[in-house]
Amino acid sequence: MITKYGEFIESVVDDILCNEPLYRHLSFKIGGKADIFYIAHNEDGIIKAEKAANKLNIPFVLIGSGCNILASDEGFRGLVIKNAIKSNMSLAGESEISADTGFQLAELLLFAAEHDLSGLESLAGIPGSIGGAVFMNAGAYGTAIGDTIIKGRIVDNAGNIKELKKDDFQFGYRTSRLHESNDVLLSVTVGVSRGNKKELTQNMAAINKLRKNK
Repeated sequence: MITKYGEFIESVVDDILCNEPLYRHLSFKIGGKADIFYIAHNEDGIIKAEKAANKLNIPFVLIGSGCNILASDEGFRGLVIKNAIKSNMSLAGESEISADTGFQLAELLLFAAEHDLSGLESLAGIPGSIGGAVFMNAGAYGTAIGDTIIKGRIVDNAGNIKELKKDDFQFGYRTSRLHESNDVLLSVTVGVSRGNKKELTQNMAAINKLRKNK
């Protein structure tokens, strides 16, 4: 396995940490060391890392911002890939927002409010990245992020980039097809509607206060 790790490091090169304590990257602040920890800042990085891990038969797991993840004190014998892709968040038409999945969900909500776009504010206060939210179909107060998804881009086990439509995600209560597949979600497009920045900001503040009180 040590030889495989060396080959992986040579093929990927950047932003690799060895014997990295997982507690540094998880919200619960627990977890032993991962043999290899790779921070991917772009799509090519994730694709390269996934291909190399599969070729070398190195077990790997993907995380986002590390919210609500429990890791053993014994650590992880393999590769942990951290999705830190935050290259694009932009309007994709009058009623759509396209965003990389390394962004925090809160950043998406703030972007929508800044552009007077409604439909996401019920998700205020949910921690974690966009990728993590879609993975578990996070939701609150009658709205789940899966309700807003129009499409997404994934990379499969073979390193191929594919586009999924909303139905392809097979969203359920706190679940999606991403639980069963090893696909890595790169970006999503969500549907929104016209709103008022002031009202949206007030609504999100009220929901955040309600969450804090609970």
